[in-house]
Amino acid sequence: MRPRTHSLHGTTRGRFLISLVAAAGAVLSLGVFSAGAAAEDWPTYQHDAARSGVTSDPVKPPLTPCWVFQPRDKPQPAWGDPKPEPVEDVLELRRAHFDDVFHVVVADGAVFFGSSANGKVYCLDAATGKIRWTALTDGPVRLAPMIVDGRAYVGSDDGRVYCLDAKDGSTVWKLRASPEDRWVLGSGKMISLYPVRTGVLVDGGTAYFAGGIFPTEGVFLHAADARDGKPLWQRDSFCEHAWESMSVSPQGYLLASASTLYAPMGRVSPAAFDRRDGRMKYMNSFGKAIGGTYALLAGKHVYTGTEEILAYDQETCDRFATFAGRKMIVAGDVAYLATDDHVIALDRQTKGAGAERWKTACPCHDALVLADGVLFAGGTDQVVAIDAASGKVLWSGKVDGKAKGLAAAAGRLLVSTDTGMIYSFGPEGSPQHGTVTEPVNDQPYAGSPHDAMFKAAAEAIVRETGAPRGYCLVLGCETGQLALELAKRTDLTIYAVSPDAEKVAAAKKTLDAAGVYGSRVSVQQWPLDNVPYSDYFANLIVSETAMLTGELPPA
Repeated sequence: MRPRTHSLHGTTRGRFLISLVAAAGAVLSLGVFSAGAAAEDWPTYQHDAARSGVTSDPVKPPLTPCWVFQPRDKPQPAWGDPKPEPVEDVLELRRAHFDDVFHVVVADGAVFFGSSANGKVYCLDAATGKIRWTALTDGPVRLAPMIVDGRAYVGSDDGRVYCLDAKDGSTVWKLRASPEDRWVLGSGKMISLYPVRTGVLVDGGTAYFAGGIFPTEGVFLHAADARDGKPLWQRDSFCEHAWESMSVSPQGYLLASASTLYAPMGRVSPAAFDRRDGRMKYMNSFGKAIGGTYALLAGKHVYTGTEEILAYDQETCDRFATFAGRKMIVAGDVAYLATDDHVIALDRQTKGAGAERWKTACPCHDALVLADGVLFAGGTDQVVAIDAASGKVLWSGKVDGKAKGLAAAAGRLLVSTDTGMIYSFGPEGSPQHGTVTEPVNDQPYAGSPHDAMFKAAAEAIVRETGAPRGYCLVLGCETGQLALELAKRTDLTIYAVSPDAEKVAAAKKTLDAAGVYGSRVSVQQWPLDNVPYSDYFANLIVSETAMLTGELPPA
């Protein structure tokens, strides 16, 4: 595979920078952020519903490490990298890469993120990195929450949208994003056939989200009242002709202008929907290189792309420019572009290709944000601060892994890497709290009356069945201990079900304390005679209920 060269004038595929045209308007700002978040907050991915990556809150380098949060499990992205193509000139990049890291948001002195590894939503203290609370869902949480008016809105691969109290993580309301529960194996997990992979965007009191990624199975676009989850409208038919809907597979953070909702689609440019009723306005394909889940809005334009970034008019869909870069910030009359090996400032008021204000060598193209005149760029094992006016490198910090997530708030820089670690950098002289980890109780069932029995049973099951890996169904869960003992002795991914809500809640809490919930063991509430999982998925089926009561589960 031959690496592509990047320049303002073109790429090895012959694409070139289309003449820059002056664009009216500053970066889009929706009313929700002035009403629901303080100026120093970073309440959603890339700061706002335009995904601008721009904040007026100052984060002044040089910075010093304040704390590092190290989760139990690293991110588990939904999609892997594509196989290299035989044509040497083609660099094939993964289109859907919205969940490579645990993207964080910041509000009211707290840091929030969701985990694709264990399906939890985390709230950390912004000053110390210590856990304030966690909330469990029944599937991977692949996109960051959005914080509005003291509530955290988040979607999960379990096909639900959750509205949580941002103070304690309690559920305010929960809504299923599809007409039925059907579950299948996806990305190594048992997930809803209609996972919520758009996150939840809240604006003007309305929450927008989509359930489903498989067009032939149904995709559902929703608007709900953010206060109570009451549905306002649902759209499951997007185009006049059914074949046109076959490309509708919303994945990645939703964007919004005053009138239009944009949903990234992976293979093509984001689809545009009317915010009033969900009617599709358009969905365009600008060629293979322009697909992907990365997008932002600025002025009257949409910027999107994977191997290069294309800009087009929000209403007419006319191309505005093409950039050989990976990430972009548009702020007033300047656009900042992160390429493979440079960060470049472009004068948006100048027509023609000679629009550089400055060009700084910097191999950080994985993330880019702008905080009060300072650009922060994330790359492999480092994050760099650059003066936005001059291009001068002001500071660099070390991290472990690729820094693909950045957030700037309250004078701090939060960095998320593909190792799962989250770094907090603050002004020089800030208190240093070291590395924060999640506590684990290796023996949460110690002293229980059935402790010895479940350990012996797990040993016997492994010995007699020879099923060290694959999937296990515990059809009838009483305490969760049988699932834990099997998890300790095998590489099985285990799903335990019970019709009893109290038993499910207690088992979840105990298994989470043991450090295995979501990543190795999941417990869900279903009637035992109507479990909605796909047929024949389990390599091993056992029953904790049968062991304790002698009652066999339904056939």
